[in-house]
This record gives sequence, structure tokens and C-alpha cells, in this order.
Amino acid sequence: MSGKTKKIILLKTVLYKGRHYPPGSEQNLPVDIVDDLIEKKAAEPVMAVKPEQEPEPEPKKNQDNN
Repeated sequence: MSGKTKKIILLKTVLYKGRHYPPGSEQNLPVDIVDDLIEKKAAEPVMAVKPEQEPEPEPKKNQDNN
């Protein structure tokens, strides 16, 4: 095994190395295990998403009544 892992969200309870992992939990597991779980629809990959930046406030318009 290469030692690389992937982050997934479990869709079903998974038994791995004698331990139960509940559905809805995020796990970092070895790539070969993750690929098998995704193929069996027991997990989905977690996508890395950049945090959304807050929009800059619009400059206030000068309202001169001249």
C-alpha cells in the first residue's frame, strides 16, 4: 500500500479494521479502500472547495442636491 489517503463521507456504516464508522461521518482512509467504497456506493468523495470570499462593500455615492 502506498500510504496515500482520501477524504470521504460515508453513506452507509462501514466496518474497517474491526471498527464501525457511521454514515455521515468524514473519514480519511487508504485510497484503495476509498475507491472500493465509492464503487459500492457506500461513500462519496469530499471535494476541496475554496472558501467563498465576502464581497467588498460598494462605495457610497455622494448625493449632493445642488
